Amino acid sequence: MPDVPALYDRCRALGVIDELTGGPPDSGYRFIRSGCPRGPGSVLRRPNIGERSLNVHFHGAAGALVFGWDIDADELPALSGEEQRRRIAEQVPGRLRACLWRGTHAADRWRSGHQPLFPRLSVVMWRLPTDSSWRTPEVAAEHAESDVWTSLVSDLTDPSPGTLMQSERLGVERSSFRLAGAIRHVLAMRPLTDEVVGALNPRAGRDDRKRAVTANGYPRGFSRPGPPLDRGIGEGAALVTGDAYRTWGHFLFEPDGAGYHRIMVHHSGKALQTAGGEPGAALVQAEPHDGDPQKFLLQQYRNGVYQRVRTFTGADATPGAPDGSVYRIIAKESRLALQVSDPVPGSPVTLAEPDDGDGQLFCRRTLFGYGLFGHLRHRATDVPILIRPPARPYG
Repeated sequence: MPDVPALYDRCRALGVIDELTGGPPDSGYRFIRSGCPRGPGSVLRRPNIGERSLNVHFHGAAGALVFGWDIDADELPALSGEEQRRRIAEQVPGRLRACLWRGTHAADRWRSGHQPLFPRLSVVMWRLPTDSSWRTPEVAAEHAESDVWTSLVSDLTDPSPGTLMQSERLGVERSSFRLAGAIRHVLAMRPLTDEVVGALNPRAGRDDRKRAVTANGYPRGFSRPGPPLDRGIGEGAALVTGDAYRTWGHFLFEPDGAGYHRIMVHHSGKALQTAGGEPGAALVQAEPHDGDPQKFLLQQYRNGVYQRVRTFTGADATPGAPDGSVYRIIAKESRLALQVSDPVPGSPVTLAEPDDGDGQLFCRRTLFGYGLFGHLRHRATDVPILIRPPARPYG
């Protein structure tokens, strides 16, 4: 999790994005003044939709609190019950503890006069002004080892994601490099332009932009150039094998209209790119551009035959293709194929002369909630390939 000032900016940006995309106020991110018993402050709220909710509270000298619930993640603690929940509440600093409670008829708002409820939790963390890092309650070991809950907070933690996981109106079902560029532009707190607003919502006008900026305290301009979209994090990170399925191993194939595709990395909004044109060259992620190093030929492998994929608009390339379709991926510039030579976790995926072996075949599978994005596994060994997220936060 980034530090508090960076997280505050991220929450303002998320509020702007969902404000611009339109829709009812209870259907996406809203950055508003806090109404919880703690007192004055700000809160980013993503109400409970589809059994997922997220709250981020900022209360100045009292600190900041993040908590949320995801039905697909472990409940915190793993063995739910009033005693365990009481122990969690006792670990949250007293000045922030009241933010956890809500009224029975408040629909994620806090009101007096109602029986207070303790929310179901998959994640909770807090940070006081005197803390050097975020703190979490002591939890069962099996929860600490699970990473499913990280998708709930990925919109907060990813340095520059290409899509928002918890946005009802701007999620993975309508992903593209153009849309990703607009999202990353706003998350970098850069001035809103007609192009950016049009990518987020073609129907949004100047009044909508003004209202979103004013409501969320978004900067109207800069006296100096803004930071890089990725805040200088992640450029050149290599495509490698993983040790297990991870939520960050997702990719989007976007056709270029000429028979090739660019491949977007879900958690960074960057594109896969060849790092050279010779056998053994690595694949890395880089800022998107229209050059050949970021163009790839997709060949779907069916019944011993390679079939060129020209469009990729749904869960799979061809009508009737089941989830789990198999592909060979060939770099446009060098005509070399992606290959896994060593399944040991952390080994690089490299380029090699195309052949008919299993080392160059990848199985694409989809996961509910990731829309057009799919994760790739090496067919021969069933190990995933991925770009690892940065080891340090962006704040």
